Amino acid sequence: MIFRFLTLVALCALAANAGAASAASGPLTLWYTKPAHSPINESLPIGAGRIGGLVLGGVEEEQIVLNESSLWSGDANPSGEYDSMGQYEMLGELLIRQPGGGSATGYRRDLDLATGVAHVDYSQGGVTFHREAFVSHPDNVMVVRL
Repeated sequence: MIFRFLTLVALCALAANAGAASAASGPLTLWYTKPAHSPINESLPIGAGRIGGLVLGGVEEEQIVLNESSLWSGDANPSGEYDSMGQYEMLGELLIRQPGGGSATGYRRDLDLATGVAHVDYSQGGVTFHREAFVSHPDNVMVVRL
């Protein structure tokens, strides 16, 4: 099952999208002007079910921390006591290295809370880069579009 998930992620990461425009800001959009340095505190979370990820939005290397619900170490916690809660163990990391060189300009990463789609946009060396990532709960797949 995990192999199937990772295979789907890898295949979806290969889909190309040339010349895509930057995502528009809406009232339910979180946006930032630099990549995240910490997966827990600064990344953009995607997924709301069995599969999830944390998008860091790197320039030369995109890092997405992968999560899957079977890796939860706890049980139901009706008491709400933090000490008796479980935790998620990381499934792995998806690293996507992109060609480039020099500094990036016009950097923006965002998460549209209405759609659950994370975007990363920037220009580097005369090329405009656009990435999207989301999780489809009904299809049990994470999609990364380059």
